[in-house]
Amino acid sequence: MRAILLAASEPLYSQYFVCVMTIYDPEIGSTRPMTVETRPRSRMPNSALLLMDVVNDFAFGDGPALFRNFRPQIKNLSRLKEKAQKLKVPVIYVNDNYGRWNEDFAGLVNLFRETSEQAAYVIDRLGPDPQDYYILKPHRSGFYETPLQVLLERLRVGHLIITGITTDLCVLFTANDAYMRGLRISVPGDCTTAVKKKAASEALAFLKRTCDADTRPYLRIKF
Repeated sequence: MRAILLAASEPLYSQYFVCVMTIYDPEIGSTRPMTVETRPRSRMPNSALLLMDVVNDFAFGDGPALFRNFRPQIKNLSRLKEKAQKLKVPVIYVNDNYGRWNEDFAGLVNLFRETSEQAAYVIDRLGPDPQDYYILKPHRSGFYETPLQVLLERLRVGHLIITGITTDLCVLFTANDAYMRGLRISVPGDCTTAVKKKAASEALAFLKRTCDADTRPYLRIKF
């Protein structure tokens, strides 16, 4: 005779998806608790648009190649952001702090606009607006040691549209962490890139396969 499920709790810790189930065990003739891991999808109703590392001075070895690949996508991402704003969808800039621990986001924007021609080109077309949110991150994932999850919970976000650079690093790590937290994921393929286009394509295919990410072009992404 098999054990019978009598009740199940809500997940105790949403980031780990652990819940307690009460079962009837015929071998002992009574009920007993059983802890199981689950991965439920978020019940939060809202979407949010993430722009990963678009405030960037491209002042590193592969910077020029990355800028060349990203430049044609800036118009797509700008239009996607405009659509999000019209629909009152939160726009969140998730940006590396580049080791500048005494700098805030506005300071980075101003610094890079003044010191990098490539950064100024991007910021003039895709810079933050006063109503936008921002998160400074110390590493690749936007969730690692940042308040991003708290912000998303406050905004009741269950669907993340993740864009920016680079597809195979910060976008990939952030999307994976979002998936592990039960969030639905969209990564429009024409709004993200990498130093090597092949690496970006492989990362998108990986996210589609392992995280059920919607990687269609931005015009087909639903908020």
